[in-house]
Amino acid sequence: MSKKGRRRNRQAAVAAPAAPPARKLSRRATIVATAVGLAALGVVAWAIRPAPPAPSPEQHAAGLLAKCTAPGAKPDACVQADLEQVLRTEGQQAAFAVLTLVSSSPALAGYDHALAHHMGRLSYTVIGDPAKGAASGAQNSMAGMAGMEGMDHGAPSQPRLHPDDLLYPCNQVEGKEAQIGCWQMQPFAVLMQTGNSFEKAFWACSKSGEFAVMCEEGIGQAAGSRSRIDRKPPESYCSVSTDRTAARHCMVGAVKDLIMNALDVAPGIKLCRGADADFAKDCYAAVGIMHAGIEGRPQARLFNCSGVPDAYRNACARVGPQKS
Repeated sequence: MSKKGRRRNRQAAVAAPAAPPARKLSRRATIVATAVGLAALGVVAWAIRPAPPAPSPEQHAAGLLAKCTAPGAKPDACVQADLEQVLRTEGQQAAFAVLTLVSSSPALAGYDHALAHHMGRLSYTVIGDPAKGAASGAQNSMAGMAGMEGMDHGAPSQPRLHPDDLLYPCNQVEGKEAQIGCWQMQPFAVLMQTGNSFEKAFWACSKSGEFAVMCEEGIGQAAGSRSRIDRKPPESYCSVSTDRTAARHCMVGAVKDLIMNALDVAPGIKLCRGADADFAKDCYAAVGIMHAGIEGRPQARLFNCSGVPDAYRNACARVGPQKS
């Protein structure tokens, strides 16, 4: 090789950087891989960490009472909203245990009757909604609620429902207050036993005598529940009655159910917008009854009803003189 060629080789050798020893490179790669692996394991461990245990009914009831009896709170609406959440996430037994503890508190005296009825309506909704995966025992629990189990209603002893008697147990309950509560819930029992036959529910209410209004409003509450399950308007259930008055009572019950479920008057107002002129007053009056229960400030209620026709705005807000 010539002198010039040897010189070029020496220059190339000097210019090329020396490669790190193979062992050092392998050690660095191992360190990096180990660090990445440990980080990944940490992420996985965090992701699959056990969920914190649900509070006991006693703990839940104590927290609920503190929240719902605080200054400015609306106890009935507050408790009902929480019960629905417990029912849907922890099941009917947990919700009923919380309800029992909360209802015994002097701070909620007078609300226990309404809360128990609300539990019955919620159970009916969950039972019929496959997307919620109702617990296997929910249907039996609903049967108990339909028979006013756990409430001093003078209802007959077990069995709570008679498949061959759609008027039972209300046709054997004694005492006016007990009968009012029973007939309001009876449509849920009828629907559960007849595969959701609203025609038979209206038939049962037609046999309830002086309690027909409460019973037909109960059908409306069931219609509101079914409307969220079947994605049909409540009118489609209430309109099966050939009795126009009964159908209107049903719609009033549906309005109340929609508002109570949402804790918002908007769904009720929306339903009333399609009401006939001769029914609109009663429809918006039903909105007003529920409105006053979830919003204590008259000016706020008027604001919520600002889109309602002037003739019915005060009824919707449940304030001042109401136009006839």
